[in-house]
Amino acid sequence: TLYLLLSMFLSLVACSEKEVPSPTATFNLEAIKQSAWKGTVAVNRIKDTTVYDLGILFTTASSGSYELVGGSGHNFNYAIDGKLLAISGYYAGTLAGEWMVIAFSGDKLLMKAGLYSEHFNKILTLERSY
Repeated sequence: TLYLLLSMFLSLVACSEKEVPSPTATFNLEAIKQSAWKGTVAVNRIKDTTVYDLGILFTTASSGSYELVGGSGHNFNYAIDGKLLAISGYYAGTLAGEWMVIAFSGDKLLMKAGLYSEHFNKILTLERSY
């Protein structure tokens, strides 16, 4: 009996964390509304890539602002449809377009615009700061 209890205990201890399913974050309005993010946006054009450091604030359920480091701030409108984040507005600039969520963990966000374009695409890599 002691042997059986000891082997059951050891089998429980031997289970790795990978075997236990962890909760995955869901990208949706509630996940980003009233949150602040810092990171980079890489703009890829044919054979040239420009990377900008930036901060983004999603202030309401449909509007936000961003600032390129060393530059000025700009406002934008946004809408979420599943894994798609559409950013628009007169001053949306670099962020304007439809962004596909590639990965989201709650504190980290990776998105790409121009998903299948060989000549032009943008990659947004963000980490939650608030």
